[in-house]
Parts: sequence; C-alpha cells; structure tokens
Amino acid sequence: MNITHLSILLAECDPDFVYLFERYAQQGGWSIVTTSTSQEVVTTARQMQPDVIFVNLRLPTSDGKWGILRALKKDTDTFAIPVVIYSSKSEAERAEQEGADFSLCKPILYEDVQGIVDGLKFNCLADT
Repeated sequence: MNITHLSILLAECDPDFVYLFERYAQQGGWSIVTTSTSQEVVTTARQMQPDVIFVNLRLPTSDGKWGILRALKKDTDTFAIPVVIYSSKSEAERAEQEGADFSLCKPILYEDVQGIVDGLKFNCLADT
C-alpha cells in the first residue's frame, strides 16, 4: 500500500453516489476507479490491485447480494485487499460476519471514508 497515494476501487451503479465518492476522493487526495457491474469488480480488482475496495451491497449480481464479497475473498489475487461493504444498517452489521473487512451504513459521509483510510494507513505503518 502506498500510504501517500491511496487507490480505491468503487463498485457502485448509482451515478449520484459515484459523483459524491469522486468528490470525497478528490478531497482526500485518493485515486479512484469505478465499476458499475458485479462482473467487473473481481476482474478490475485483479488488474488494479487497489488499496481498498468499496462495494455497494445493492449492486445487481447473479450470485446473491454477498456474491461479490465472496468472490473477492476467494480469489487468490484479491483476497488480501480490504473490502468495505456499505448498505442499510442491518446488512452492514452482517457484512463483517460474511467476510468484509469494514462496513458502513448509508448515508456515507467523507469522515466515514477518511476513518477507514486512516485505519488502513495506520496498519500499513505498523507492519513496516
């Protein structure tokens, strides 16, 4: 992880939320790549190797709402990348039981994202 320039993969189909998250990324100095379909998430994560992946649990998928998370955590190229699931409160609470590294409840504020980024940077520094 490059702690001075964090890369984020955002799996989101709502253009308004993509715009909001892009503003958060600009404010935080992070780079962001977005995918709008569940089929693109694992492929893009393999190619990009982002520092963190944010996934809207409501992203349409053929494998059920936890399918993207399971696929990312089973894949040998992506299992170590932290995954943040965001959705309703009840689903966010279950996300960590399903294997997510972090979970957030909508609406998501900049401070929520910054808190996760700061935690990732702290863990990276602690590992060196």
